[in-house]
Amino acid sequence: MPFLARARVSFPCYRVTREETLLTDTAAPRRLATIVALDVAGYSARTEADEAKTTAEVAALRAVIETIATRHAGRVFNTAGDGFMLEFGSSLSAVESAFELAEKCDPKVRVGVHLGDVVVQPNGDLLGHGVNVAARLMAQAEPGSALVSADVRRTIRGPLAERLQSRGTIKLNKMAEAVEVFALLPSAPVRGGLHGGVRDLWARRSSRPVKRAAFAAGALAVVVAAIGLLWFPPQPTLAPLVPEASVAVLPFENLSAEKDNAFFAAGIQDEILTQLTKIGSLKVISRTSTAHLVSRPTNLREIALKLGVANVLEGSVQREGDAVRVNVQLIKAATDRHLWAENYDRKLDNIFSVQSEIAIAIARALSARVTGAEKKELEGKLTGNSQAYDAYIRGMAFLRKSSGDDLRNAQEYLQRAVRLDPGFAAAWAQLSRAHSNLYFSQSDATPGRREAALKTLGEALRLQPNRLEVLVAEAFFQYRVERDYEGARKRFERLNGRWAGNAEILAALGYIARRQGRWDDSMAYLEQSLAVDPLYPSRRRLVADLLIARRDFANAMPLLNEAMNIWPDDLQFIERLAKVHQLRGELDQADAVLKGVTPKPGDELASTTAYQAVLRRRHDGTVELLEDLLKRDHLAGSPGRTSIELNLNLGNLKRLAGDTAGATIANNHALEELLEELKAQPDSSDILAYLAWAYCGLGDRTEAMKYADLAVERTPVSKDALAGAYFEDVRSRVWARLGDRERAIPAIERLLKTPSLPPLTVEILKLDPDFDLLRGDQRFEELLRGGGDSN
Repeated sequence: MPFLARARVSFPCYRVTREETLLTDTAAPRRLATIVALDVAGYSARTEADEAKTTAEVAALRAVIETIATRHAGRVFNTAGDGFMLEFGSSLSAVESAFELAEKCDPKVRVGVHLGDVVVQPNGDLLGHGVNVAARLMAQAEPGSALVSADVRRTIRGPLAERLQSRGTIKLNKMAEAVEVFALLPSAPVRGGLHGGVRDLWARRSSRPVKRAAFAAGALAVVVAAIGLLWFPPQPTLAPLVPEASVAVLPFENLSAEKDNAFFAAGIQDEILTQLTKIGSLKVISRTSTAHLVSRPTNLREIALKLGVANVLEGSVQREGDAVRVNVQLIKAATDRHLWAENYDRKLDNIFSVQSEIAIAIARALSARVTGAEKKELEGKLTGNSQAYDAYIRGMAFLRKSSGDDLRNAQEYLQRAVRLDPGFAAAWAQLSRAHSNLYFSQSDATPGRREAALKTLGEALRLQPNRLEVLVAEAFFQYRVERDYEGARKRFERLNGRWAGNAEILAALGYIARRQGRWDDSMAYLEQSLAVDPLYPSRRRLVADLLIARRDFANAMPLLNEAMNIWPDDLQFIERLAKVHQLRGELDQADAVLKGVTPKPGDELASTTAYQAVLRRRHDGTVELLEDLLKRDHLAGSPGRTSIELNLNLGNLKRLAGDTAGATIANNHALEELLEELKAQPDSSDILAYLAWAYCGLGDRTEAMKYADLAVERTPVSKDALAGAYFEDVRSRVWARLGDRERAIPAIERLLKTPSLPPLTVEILKLDPDFDLLRGDQRFEELLRGGGDSN
């Protein structure tokens, strides 16, 4: 019985990317251009060895690059770190420049050249497919060399064109298409064609397998590379290409005498950030990636690089009585130069328009266009009631945490906000989201909770039906309460067109795509959400879960290891890393990950630790751990299903240890709680699946099979690809435990090919006692010999 606390499947399409949205805007100028992308080979290693020297080398290199570009009638339109993007009107000039750069630049650079359609930003930056392909070609070039796309090759003539030799068709990392590429032959022939070393390197590179996934090719995906989120070895990582019109808002400093006003300062900062995200021409990093930072960091450049932005907004808030001063300053991170600064002195009841004024001023300072519709959205203030606002920002702080207790605290504060200001549409909308989240988490999927979510949403829609926060709440209600995934998808796609920089909307589209079995689309959306929220652990966990569900362990492992370097004490990353080792049959490695880590009562880690004991068939110590966790849970009086999960895991371990009486007691404890929950939530597949496990543990064949069937019927794969597969897995294990080979083995064969969380693997079949009664059956043994489902 694996992973009972199973990441809750509460995350779980036609894809609309940021780039596609831009390309449909007829106001945005477009043109055909030849793009040259280059970066310094081995930049990270050089920086680690001698940062000062490398920084000086790259600074000197810029002058060389600009001189060569100018000589060939080109321009540098974007730089960041060791990355440079150049534009040329002539493909011949671009190729001449590319090979001169590859030859003359010291340290050596990698270069990619592509001709394609681009979108021109107000600040002169270029976005679009042409830019993305050039960057991908660069990433596959060898140091001191250039790769040219077939589109460029077809447009040039003469001696240079004749020296371009095809290197075959390659699949571009993170893009659906394949491109024929060309490299430059030496001017004097070399015996045997290309130099053997270069030729062999290319042959090895072009023969490497590349993961097939139709990921979004928008500008945001390029930024993902900048923050080190392209975890698809052995391809080289992409140099950071940071748009100039990008900003991260750091936590505002509270200068008030009363330290409780820290909530107020955070609220001002958060609303400025929210307003900025509504300006489509800006890239704005989400609050969840900046909340842990200090107000005035000394390593501003390093932080900006990690976040993938060119600019940082710092600020402070001082509140004394009804007087408020807000100080803000916009800083270019690379040079520490102040681009804009302002003080705002307002009375408390007139403070709420400041956030919009600041957002528009920042856009102006960064040459970012604000449309008429965006300006109208920005001008709509939250509330004029300072007490309601105070309750609202406190409620929002809890709402972002998303656990059951936090959601109930959020509900309390948001209810206070709407009592103080019944016309507070955004507060009504967020209150509806709190109810929807509680319903969706299955901790309170009751008719009363559903009605509360609907009623509060109705108030928000009545007050401000076109406000973005209200429309987002409506989309989440359709997704999390009505479970109308297709309807919610369409709503979120429309919202993505209006609020393209909102990480929550992008993530929601990723969740829904998983539920619909659109795995590639899900990855594309989740990666885009990471681009604007790169330092929020939850975003990376979701991507890791998607990779795990698809059995893409080869890419899940480096992602989890990278996350562990950033968040070494994060129990959820530890749990996932141990889980991947278990799924691969690497029990020694799983032991090493779990060593010295003590789970808390409600952690998924508790179930993964219990499952390790199951797979090891060694139960001493873990039984005592679960019993201790149960005692701690009872003392804490925690709401939710922690005790149910602990008792089911405990019952399973005691059964395997031969303690039949102890197993019966634990399963009966779980059963008592489950039957009570079933009265309130009769349609919950979670409850039904737990009941199947409890009855299976008690040896009640009829009831176990009945509830396993009901769980699958309530949530079939056709309705929910992610959760449905999990309930299919539960049922197949119940059949296996009860010795029903005729139903279990065909089901297991299907599940080995089905994405699930967690997925079933051949290695698990070999180790898990759940399948012991199937051993010796020729059909099952053939499945064990099949292998190859995990990498």
